[in-house]
Amino acid sequence: PKASSLAARIEAEFGITPELIGGGGGIYELSINDGVVFSNRGSGRHIPGDEELFREIRRHEAELS
Repeated sequence: PKASSLAARIEAEFGITPELIGGGGGIYELSINDGVVFSNRGSGRHIPGDEELFREIRRHEAELS
């Protein structure tokens, strides 16, 4: 499944062990340390591609350093 392969890529790329939580209704969120890094809730946006999520993770990491 796509979510499992994405989780493996996140762990390999960033050293972060993702927790996959099932959802529904087309809602997709990515959180790091309880902070939302990406969400399409209420925006009508698509489910993002892996590279879009990776950009958001990198942006989040840069803000923390």
